Amino acid sequence: MHFYRDAYGNLVPLQQSQNMVLPVGSPAPQLEINWGEVILKSLMFVGGTYLAAKGIEALVTDGQSRRSSIPRDTWRYILRDGRACVQFGITNDPKVRCGQHVAAGKQFSSMEIVGPAVSRESARTWEFNRIETYRYRRGRRPKYNKVS
Repeated sequence: MHFYRDAYGNLVPLQQSQNMVLPVGSPAPQLEINWGEVILKSLMFVGGTYLAAKGIEALVTDGQSRRSSIPRDTWRYILRDGRACVQFGITNDPKVRCGQHVAAGKQFSSMEIVGPAVSRESARTWEFNRIETYRYRRGRRPKYNKVS
């Protein structure tokens, strides 16, 4: 419910259907905003899509975001030989994985870490999409990505 202050400074409830008629020369009323209601309504319209009460409940539980419970421990990387991409990959430990590639005899000049650590599912999606985009544009997979 919203309130406004009348000309005498009293808080008066403002009804949705109520028209405010002010006497000439009176100061404009000051609205008291219920920020909890404003935030709730803004959560209900994300990207123009209405979220049901269950959706809002899933987004905010006990003051913590549901996303914080997903472990973000997977790194995305690109092996490069000069400017050429020779492999797209994901790993939990980039230093160890780089050593494994060297031990396997792969020819590359750098290992580029892409962005921050993300969830395993997100990393796999990224890897698949990068390999498929590369294949679509060049007609083949990167040199060391033989299996998706």
